[in-house]
Amino acid sequence: MCGIAGFVGSGDAEDLRRMTDAISHRGPDGAGLWHEANVSLGHRRLAIIDLEGGAQPMHSHDGRFVTVFNGEIYNYVELREALLSRGAVFQTDHSDTEVFLEAYRHWGTEFQARLNGMWAAAIYDRRERVLFLTRDRFGKKPLYYAHGEGGLAFASELRALCLHRSVKRGISPEAVRKFLAHGYIPAPGTIFSGVAKLPGGSWLLLNAETLRVRSQQYWRFDLRPAPDIARKDAPEIGRMLLQKIEAATALRLRADVPVGVFLSGGIDSTTIATLAARSTNKLSSFSIGFEEKTFDETPYALEMAKRLDLEHEHGEISAGKCRELLPAVLSRLDEPLGDPSLIPTFLLCRMASRRVKVCLSGDGSDELFAGYDPFRAIPAATAYHSAVPQGLHRLLRGGADLLPVSFRNMSFDFKLKRTLRGLSHPPEFWNSIWMAPFDLPEIRALTGGGELEEIFSEALVSQRQGESRGGVDQMLRYYTDLYLRDDILTKVDRASMMNGLEVRCPFLDVDLVELVRKLPAAFKLHGLTTKWILKEAIRDIVPSHIVQRKKKGFGMPIGKWFYDGALTMDLDNLAGLVDVEVVERMLAQHRQRKANHSWGLWCLFVLGLWAREQRGTSAASESVTKRSL
Repeated sequence: MCGIAGFVGSGDAEDLRRMTDAISHRGPDGAGLWHEANVSLGHRRLAIIDLEGGAQPMHSHDGRFVTVFNGEIYNYVELREALLSRGAVFQTDHSDTEVFLEAYRHWGTEFQARLNGMWAAAIYDRRERVLFLTRDRFGKKPLYYAHGEGGLAFASELRALCLHRSVKRGISPEAVRKFLAHGYIPAPGTIFSGVAKLPGGSWLLLNAETLRVRSQQYWRFDLRPAPDIARKDAPEIGRMLLQKIEAATALRLRADVPVGVFLSGGIDSTTIATLAARSTNKLSSFSIGFEEKTFDETPYALEMAKRLDLEHEHGEISAGKCRELLPAVLSRLDEPLGDPSLIPTFLLCRMASRRVKVCLSGDGSDELFAGYDPFRAIPAATAYHSAVPQGLHRLLRGGADLLPVSFRNMSFDFKLKRTLRGLSHPPEFWNSIWMAPFDLPEIRALTGGGELEEIFSEALVSQRQGESRGGVDQMLRYYTDLYLRDDILTKVDRASMMNGLEVRCPFLDVDLVELVRKLPAAFKLHGLTTKWILKEAIRDIVPSHIVQRKKKGFGMPIGKWFYDGALTMDLDNLAGLVDVEVVERMLAQHRQRKANHSWGLWCLFVLGLWAREQRGTSAASESVTKRSL
């Protein structure tokens, strides 16, 4: 786990030094810089595997290839054996980075299909003078780039990329609207015009002489139910599934440093902790709780830690601690991210990093197995849409808006109002609107423009791909292609890397995902039971009351904090980005309990802190650039 940066074309050693210094938190264990002709590669290392031999930039044994690599290849042992049988020569004892490099050398761009892991990397071919950029299937590891007449620059984080002299910082109005609609900015877009994210499951090839690029998506989450799988009964599929999860968990325990596990008390983290405890002695586990009990899962985490005999550490978050952390955490985001659970995730990672360098998490399960409440709403929403005319719908929505506002976690009025809000639009927009911080009229009021098709373009593309167009499968593609990649995994990467911690996700194991995407939708949403086949698979290893309990999530009581003044907003930070008078009205409605704008206000709060930081960073960067030129 590391940070990478580099460029081809314009730039010098000082550019590369500034870029790698900006991501030093991602790799506190080592640094390396390499230059040749118009190519520069930089690396910051968090040492996990082959502590002595894994320094980067790393060269192939013949010197032809050079790589900077961020991530872990979990099946590097098996790949190394396969490569040795083909005559590969290794210089290190067991570096997964060298396995990655040799796999590219032997199999070319097709090597990605053989990798089971997470990565963002650059490989430079010194003979052919081409630079290859690649990102893992789900985009667990970040990779930003900017391509122009002067060349191409790339980095693990946007703030590092922007320290290259050729990269401009012009904020994209379209990106601001997308942020207010999603709470994140979907790939390939970023908050800055002219800067892109390399999407998960994609690669890019740059000719270092002509500076021309070509790119390709090598993998996507296609849902293709397989007849041979569908014919099997639920117990047999459950056994197959549990075997895959257990193998994925064991594979992610490979490390030359201590490994722990996040334990919330939900079925996903409990499953991973249970299986990990079978493979290692005295496993460390970590959880975070809340003073506000409707958001707290502490009793379940403590129960499972005791049952599994884990070395458990627990922390608690309050409004006071949240306020204390906000400037330090949010100001370090390279682009705004409106997921409130970033703060408890940061605290959890900080706690874990004091004892271990690697943690396993349950991320990815909800997206693969249809674990969210909107999946359960599909049958009722479809029937409602067919039976209720728009005139009556508007009356019902108006009536729902009169219900008392509650700031409890996933309260009845919140879910009802959000459901009806989504049903005000065509079916292909339902899930996007259900998940949106703001509705279209609110976005237009805040930004002065915006159309549904433009704001949710990435969601529409995702949902229209693939052979299956059913409601559950469309939503699964939305959650895996957008929400998982650009929210959940981004949040975990930033929170963990701020603390020098690597987080691994067994549920995103390539072999496990291959099985899951062959399962019919009915195995995931069974009647109104979400994650049905997963729950069937783990019944013998996870207590029934944890399997059956209601999903709570990992949110924060931000609605209450805005209501009682624990969180306040500096509107000057938002000037020039949104209409601050509209923000003032929303704040007033929220504090008078006329509306629940919790998530929307949080996104504006995050956007404001990010903008304040950017103004200071931009001024400092401009000063440095003038001095260097």
